[in-house]
Amino acid sequence: MILMENEELFKPNEPASAPLHIRTIVQADEKPSPRRFRKFIWLFLILLLGSGIGYAAIAWCEYTNLFSVQSTDIKGNIILSGQEVLEIADIQKHEDLFDLNPETVQSRLKRFPYIYAAVVSKQFPNRLEIYVKERLPLCYLSGKDLILLDKDGVVLPIPKNKLKGNLPILTGFVGDSLSCSSGYRVSNSELVQVVQLLDQTLTGAPELFSEISEINRTENGELVMYSLSGGTPIMLGKCNIDRKFMILAHFQQTLKNLRRFGDYQYLDLRWEKQIIAKERSSQG
Repeated sequence: MILMENEELFKPNEPASAPLHIRTIVQADEKPSPRRFRKFIWLFLILLLGSGIGYAAIAWCEYTNLFSVQSTDIKGNIILSGQEVLEIADIQKHEDLFDLNPETVQSRLKRFPYIYAAVVSKQFPNRLEIYVKERLPLCYLSGKDLILLDKDGVVLPIPKNKLKGNLPILTGFVGDSLSCSSGYRVSNSELVQVVQLLDQTLTGAPELFSEISEINRTENGELVMYSLSGGTPIMLGKCNIDRKFMILAHFQQTLKNLRRFGDYQYLDLRWEKQIIAKERSSQG
């Protein structure tokens, strides 16, 4: 079927409807409204103002040293004084907390022989906290120079402050202290075993530890302990030294409040399952 111009198309069995008019809407190019432009201007001004305020705040903090280290709290130190810890940490006066690297300070502290571990933390705005765990002296080692050892056999220098209490001294281990440097572990295995035994005694039998004045290694390799009270020699021999320490501690507890090591001329533990004791008052 061919439709002529202006001819209307009707569907079968449907009434004729009004002519269909088609309107074409052409959208003109949109132009930014003045309101949206003002929003961009205000946003830019706000960002610019915020940046200026931030820069001014930073400049003011730097000028007033707001974040510079004003105080340092030191915890955990027993042997070292707080001033010594500060000197080892080498923190510059009024150093900025933002510029300070805690790990660098920790490494610097741990290089010192007495400091086993260290934790440095920033406490804003202007405080620093340093926690140290020290190596504690256990005994002296006599050689060319008098040095200190901790429970691991690490060499420690003599501290500036006087140590509290009496520490036993190890003698006769010729050559060990001549080559030892502070912060390093002694290499003599026999010496290390004696040091470890002293540490076990300090923990398990503190009363016996407090009575040890000296442990001497003789030329033939035997160990002789000297008591703090009376300087009584206690012969230990060469082997099973740990077991003999236990026997001696039991002997001390058995005679507690009745006898002291100083009441004896000597004690001999070189014999199996017995102690030979000679009292100072005995004759011959």
